[in-house]
Amino acid sequence: MRECKITGADDDFLCRLALLQAMITGSAVLILSATKKAAIEIRDTMTVACDQFPMLRLTANDRTKLAFDNDSRILFRVARPWAGCGLSISLLIINETESIKQLDDLFAALLPTLSIHARAIFCTK
Repeated sequence: MRECKITGADDDFLCRLALLQAMITGSAVLILSATKKAAIEIRDTMTVACDQFPMLRLTANDRTKLAFDNDSRILFRVARPWAGCGLSISLLIINETESIKQLDDLFAALLPTLSIHARAIFCTK
């Protein structure tokens, strides 16, 4: 697994990164936010960004996920240790890590959900 730390990334950048991963791999991307409000905001930004990726056709659009015709999906959750239960993901994005308490425990709980070649990105404002 590869790990990366990004400082100053805005939601638009994270959305494009997640959409590229979904387009290339056809797998699951999990975006974790510190609050439910932040998760909804990044999901709304993602919905708008989808228009810039016409090769990805949206097949499902609800409050917690976007699904595409290549079987990829982008999931939006609040950062909790159980957020990744039952998932196998290729990209984990933890947004606003400075606002998340017990980040090490959260990451340890999410490790089993990451596929062998998965990437994890930790973002701070």
